[in-house]
Amino acid sequence: MDGGDAVNFLGNTYKYSYVDNWDSFYRTGINNSTSASISGAGDKITYRFGISNITERSILPNAGNSQQGINMNTTYDIFKNLHLMVNANYVFEKFNGRSNLSDGNGNTNASLIHRGNSFDIRWLERGGEGCDWGTNPDGSEMLGGTNVYFNNPYWLQYRKTNEMNKNRLTGSMTLKWDITDWLYAQGAVQRDGYSLDFKQVQLPILTVG
Repeated sequence: MDGGDAVNFLGNTYKYSYVDNWDSFYRTGINNSTSASISGAGDKITYRFGISNITERSILPNAGNSQQGINMNTTYDIFKNLHLMVNANYVFEKFNGRSNLSDGNGNTNASLIHRGNSFDIRWLERGGEGCDWGTNPDGSEMLGGTNVYFNNPYWLQYRKTNEMNKNRLTGSMTLKWDITDWLYAQGAVQRDGYSLDFKQVQLPILTVG
């Protein structure tokens, strides 16, 4: 790689030298976490309520996740020797832009690894003015070569998208009876369930004839 002039697949002249595609494509990930809680106690009750929020910006473009949570812990003394304990936790999670890891096709990271050291990944951003990320003017995937097995990473992150929404509720209710100072009996009812919604846009693979 002598830094001399060369012509890329777009027909543009460039300097034949090493290109740091890791720095060009990936971005700095950011994690932000906040929480707040309130607690107290009275003659018969102790309680704690809390909320939390976590957001993460992935190192991959157009990718990240967020999580919000609400939790509660309460103990109520019905009688001197009879106690009711209630715990609940609700979490809402949202993810988008996760990369496939199983093989080459659909794997954003693999599409960078198998490029030549002088191939500038930014050539694959758009096929022209007005084009969407990773697309040619006709809307097809911009490959930058004849190997259709390794996708355009911009195409994967902006066009072949995926997202997931998950709601999970866990909780329990426990009744404890102190029979003596050293003996007690208790019973509990517990719940753990979630709903999951997953969406993935699966676009056709361009074949080269």
